[in-house]
Amino acid sequence: MRLIILCLLAFGSAAPLAAQSVAFSHERGFHTVPFELVLTADAGTEIRYTLDGSVPTATSRLYAAPLPIADRTPAPNSLSTISDVSTSYAPWAAPRGQVFKGTVVRAAGFAAGERVTPVATRTFFVHPDGDNRYRLPVISLVTDSLHLFDHESGIYVNGKIYADWRAANPTATETGDTPTNFAQTGEAWERPLHIELFEDDGSLGFAQDAGVRMHGSWARAFRQKTWRLYAKNDYGPSWFDYQLFPDKDLTRYKRFILRNSGQDWTKTMLRDGFMQRLVQDLNFDTQFYRPVVVFVNGEFWGIHNIRDRYDDYYIETHYGVPRNQIDFLELDAVVQEGEATHYNEMIVFLRFNALNSPQRLAQLRTMMDTENYGEYAMSQIYFNNRDWPHNNIDYWRKRTSTYLPDAPYGHDGRWRWMMKDTDFGFGWNMGSDAWKHDMLGFALIATGDREWSTLILRSMLANPDYRTWFLTRFTDLLNTHFVAERVGAELEARVAHIEPHMAEHLDRWGYNNDRWATPRNTTDWQANLDLMRHFASVRADTLLGFINQRYNLGGKVRVSVERPDAAAGHILFNTVALTDSTPGVAAQGGTWEGTWFRNLDLTATAVPAPGWEFAGWTGTVVSEDATIVLRPTGTTLLVPVFVPTETGTETTRDEPGDSFALIGAYPNPFNPSTVIRYRLSENGPTRLAIHDLLGREVAVLADGWLPAGEHATRFEAAGLASGVYLVRLVAGGEIHTHRITLLR
Repeated sequence: MRLIILCLLAFGSAAPLAAQSVAFSHERGFHTVPFELVLTADAGTEIRYTLDGSVPTATSRLYAAPLPIADRTPAPNSLSTISDVSTSYAPWAAPRGQVFKGTVVRAAGFAAGERVTPVATRTFFVHPDGDNRYRLPVISLVTDSLHLFDHESGIYVNGKIYADWRAANPTATETGDTPTNFAQTGEAWERPLHIELFEDDGSLGFAQDAGVRMHGSWARAFRQKTWRLYAKNDYGPSWFDYQLFPDKDLTRYKRFILRNSGQDWTKTMLRDGFMQRLVQDLNFDTQFYRPVVVFVNGEFWGIHNIRDRYDDYYIETHYGVPRNQIDFLELDAVVQEGEATHYNEMIVFLRFNALNSPQRLAQLRTMMDTENYGEYAMSQIYFNNRDWPHNNIDYWRKRTSTYLPDAPYGHDGRWRWMMKDTDFGFGWNMGSDAWKHDMLGFALIATGDREWSTLILRSMLANPDYRTWFLTRFTDLLNTHFVAERVGAELEARVAHIEPHMAEHLDRWGYNNDRWATPRNTTDWQANLDLMRHFASVRADTLLGFINQRYNLGGKVRVSVERPDAAAGHILFNTVALTDSTPGVAAQGGTWEGTWFRNLDLTATAVPAPGWEFAGWTGTVVSEDATIVLRPTGTTLLVPVFVPTETGTETTRDEPGDSFALIGAYPNPFNPSTVIRYRLSENGPTRLAIHDLLGREVAVLADGWLPAGEHATRFEAAGLASGVYLVRLVAGGEIHTHRITLLR
């Protein structure tokens, strides 16, 4: 179990402190039995401490004896009973039962009434299960409660801003953007914090001072909120130099988020994280996801999700683009960093130039990464994210004076889009019928106040070449990344991750029967997940139907490809490699199956591995060309054949004039028999056998002493399946092979 400690604090003097920090006799984190905590400091230094999360001062309790540390769960709930954390838009509910509690100890050394050591903060949890109490990482947020809940300055409450608004608007309806303290943004609403992160083995990951603000839009109105964490040299180190996500190699972060799951807070606590993980390897940025358990001043605060924070620092760390060279926009050209001039010029180009020629599409490709936008749009359409394309849009470019085609990725001056806030996807706002929705049509609406948001995709799909690529790539993804089996398995993996702690999470936040009601229990939670499970099982096939109908593609057909052994090679099917590393392929085993269209070209390319060569296609299509292009008229089977290349004295082909030769077979292909001719240069032991492509011997035609000269042997293939076989001749210390094809 990973333990992450995030400690919020109010700092005293920023000047360096000469004395050593207060020492603790026990390690922070989880313990199985109660214990006595001993604090020590330099001689002549008195220790002052607090147990309520506040920073010790010269008037705080004087340490004089060991502190008893035990399970505090029986103590009355405290911060979790504060009701001023939400308005009637999403009303507060009391926790059900006692919340699990740890002990927060903050200590500092003082001399002559002045603090002479840094503030030391530790959170201790006592439970018989110790580190196994939670299967998720655990985060402890420690602060003077005034930072969060003070009427004037608290960042987690309705507070004075709400009270003043309500007094001035006594009959107004409260919504997700009703003025409150927690809705405020900017540095004035940032509070200091200290972070300690512990890994699975209890070792310290990192510890440093930093800052925190509330994060999000209308989801702030829920009683559980999202925290945005800042590394700044105002507090300490200017970066979080640590690998926050085990599946991402990045080890430096300026900011990150502890998210409440956004609008999905009332449903599953995993929706957006699950969807973004599903497309993590595609050609656009996603916010990585890692669920954690959070405590505030020792009180259980429920499940949150560690997420990437999109901003100029994110682009700098992920792409190496200097922050002062970044144009970073949101929505309809709203500037977050840099400027919108280049983007607005691109929009003007699209409005006044139909992309009906290769030249105009090529010109657009100097302004934006059209493949990036295409895959981004395909994913949103699959998700049925109805809060897009008019909302939740982030996009960026490196500011250059011209397109730089040879520059590293992200440095070429083109616009690229980032996946963000897909909370409405997978049926969040359409219930059991969400899978039926034609999101492709929704993303192409050309009228109304959202017309601006569909302009880019509409314009590009008007170009025949781009439309062909888009339909091909989208269909490939629906047959791999979004195939029902793969999506269902990914969903269940995310569910299993947080399921052990959902009951405790739901009890912590209580229940109100209002429009934003959370699940009453895990049965309700599972019912919400069942909607997602059903969506996963039928969405891809439904979208294939929409694509077929909108673009008159002649109906769906099934296509199967027999995958060769990985050591021999692989097949490139349109835009995807049919290898185990491609999502959705490995689960199908040796034969990959997908759905295609009668009026859309299919391209398959055989790619041999070193030491192998491509011998031809069998099955529905018979060809020796490595790349084949076809329009399937019905169920289609593609069988690629790879054979070993020449190694040592073994050859794969002989000429009639050779003194020792496997001359060939006639007819070839054949059904049901063929005659195999070969020449021996000398008398001697000879073996002529037939093997399948797995190397298994299926027939022996000669095995004994034969005279020199030409020979002919008939091979009867009764009982064998269609396919490619290898004739193998062994004589005179040499081995020759030849391919033959049986067609039933």
